[in-house]
Amino acid sequence: MSLKIRLLEPMEVGSLRIPDWVQRLHGNASFTNEKVEQSIREIDLWSKETNLVNGETDTLIDLLKQPEPDSMKRQMLVESLRLAVAYYKTAGLRVFSPSGEWRLIGGDMYKYEIHQVDGINLSGEYTRAFDNRIWEPGIIKGKIGLKSLFPNDEIDVALKYTEPQDVIKFAFSGPLTQVFWSLNEHYRDIREAVLDYAEHVIRPNIIDVIKRGAKIVQIDEPQVHQLGAKLCAEAFNVATKGIDAEFYIHMCFGDYMNEVFPDILEAKKCKLFSLELSNGDTWNLTGERPGYEFLKSFGEYNDGRKIGVGLFDIHNPKVEPVELQKARLETAIKYLKDPQYVHGWPDCGGRQLEPFKSYLPKLKNLVEASDQVRRQYQSS
Repeated sequence: MSLKIRLLEPMEVGSLRIPDWVQRLHGNASFTNEKVEQSIREIDLWSKETNLVNGETDTLIDLLKQPEPDSMKRQMLVESLRLAVAYYKTAGLRVFSPSGEWRLIGGDMYKYEIHQVDGINLSGEYTRAFDNRIWEPGIIKGKIGLKSLFPNDEIDVALKYTEPQDVIKFAFSGPLTQVFWSLNEHYRDIREAVLDYAEHVIRPNIIDVIKRGAKIVQIDEPQVHQLGAKLCAEAFNVATKGIDAEFYIHMCFGDYMNEVFPDILEAKKCKLFSLELSNGDTWNLTGERPGYEFLKSFGEYNDGRKIGVGLFDIHNPKVEPVELQKARLETAIKYLKDPQYVHGWPDCGGRQLEPFKSYLPKLKNLVEASDQVRRQYQSS
């Protein structure tokens, strides 16, 4: 599959903080007249910040004004993706996920998939996960399978609002992470559970999103360091074997040198590994870049794969200036020895950040830093 991806094309991970009114679409909260008016004000704010012209959100607002807006929740959720697409395009991105985590139940990447999975029952109890968040773990009670495909129709909506140069990327929570976050009461071998999830849950959904028009499929595996990169790669290969698409893996935790690489390179169809790097770096514009030391080693044994280099921290609302992100990007190119192996990314998804005061300016600076460095190579 040939994609129109430029040298040093900037990208994002696939996570965007859910506005209050979109959160209501996921739950049982009713849309009273007061909540309808509040929602319209939020939509107007997003329209203004993303440069949408008058009339582009009329369909969404008309749905909210229906006599029984609660019955329109699914339709409103899908239609609201117009705002998410506009957000990423306002940042200047040409490769992006259509909704971030807007489609997810409570912003929960785990539960969103589990609702469509046979063999795993939600426990009804909550425990603490990463980023000081809580989640409701499922209990693996039987062989893992798929009840129904995920609601992947957001791609259909997003394609209505993209341009020819835009590339839709779709992200799934990976089999290794989903099984790690579940309590196993069925499988004797956790490897078997992970591979069943890869084959019977992730694989059919990958096929579906590609049919719908996604060009890149990203597998998120924040727990790769817990169950091992070899198993992660094996599951990735099961999920992607024989499928014509471009595949990425996002990994935002762990000791990359000692826990992830080089074993993850066994994920043969993965063309890019997205890594969290900037939060281990300094804010100095010059001097050493400690957050990127790992790339020196990767550059020695890289077999032609790319790195999605984390250029800004998603745990810190302070906005990294263009000059800092540019310095980090240039360091990555130096260590990987060729700009064709490098793409600027955030460290992880932006759900922790306020969308307009923090995440959007960080993304804009990421795009500008990438554009400046690209121009340097194109003019040399």
